[in-house]
Amino acid sequence: MPTVSVIMAVYNAQDTIVRAVRSVLDQTHTDLELLLVDDASSDGSVATVQAHLAERGGDERVRYLAHPSNRRAAAARNTGVSAATGDFVAFVDSDDEMLPTYLETLVGALDEGVDVVVGNIVYVRPDGSRRERHPAVTGDFPGPRAAELGLLDKITPFTCDKLLRRSLYDGVRYPEGIINEDFLTNPVLAAGARTVRVVDAPVYLYHVRADSVTWGSIPPVSELDTAERYLRDALLSGAGVTPAMRAAVDHATVFLTLSSAQRALLKDPATAHDRQVVRDCRRRIRLVTLVRLARVAPVTAAGGVLLKVAPPAYAWLYRRHVRASYGQDA
Repeated sequence: MPTVSVIMAVYNAQDTIVRAVRSVLDQTHTDLELLLVDDASSDGSVATVQAHLAERGGDERVRYLAHPSNRRAAAARNTGVSAATGDFVAFVDSDDEMLPTYLETLVGALDEGVDVVVGNIVYVRPDGSRRERHPAVTGDFPGPRAAELGLLDKITPFTCDKLLRRSLYDGVRYPEGIINEDFLTNPVLAAGARTVRVVDAPVYLYHVRADSVTWGSIPPVSELDTAERYLRDALLSGAGVTPAMRAAVDHATVFLTLSSAQRALLKDPATAHDRQVVRDCRRRIRLVTLVRLARVAPVTAAGGVLLKVAPPAYAWLYRRHVRASYGQDA
């Protein structure tokens, strides 16, 4: 049984998948399995990997799983988790890379009682320059507190910078059919952990691409309703819910709404659908919620107010942020 199962959702990634696969198989920590979950690719992604592995002389650590039809990333991750045999799971996207010491760093940070270890993402801009995202907090946190910090964007919302004990997925799966599934599920997984450890060490290369799901997709606003229900059912439906957790869930719903509006605001030329998404997002954000958030998350609260009263100003500021942080024209 390997220490770590690395899961890669694959969909039409022929141009980048060999780089991603190589980054896993060349890890300095070698006790792993790589699960490739083909989500009904039509471009020969898996054949490209198989040809690469043949050139390497094969690698029995690689396992192939396949969906008969495209079900999106969350479903592919769920398929991988269900098939995993490692004590821990990690994830890599098919257009990104693990740094060579990813697993060595995160496995090395494990202790008795630590169920999740979080490292740093390094953004690779289109011009090749890099920017490392350092954590807002470091150290050890009880699971429920780590969940709150994740919902407040103090612990990153990504799946790809984390090592997670596989048993945390008992009864938990990524919500299918929507994007932002990692932002939603990571706090739920954290809430079930004994301890979450955040270390300030680079582990993952995130290649910024305009055509990726994160940057280019504008989901229907109905997905925000699905996301909010998922969080409220998972984190606010039991006994003993704290005011801090309620505030954190409020923040997450506003944060996701702003993210959807941002994608639509940056479209040029904007379609009728894009303009409707912005209007729906503005209506969805309630001023009473922003008032409650002003103390715990003033930047998000201010962003919500600005989007409601002056969308062009919000779009201008966000374009400047994207250009400065990611080297991406917006």
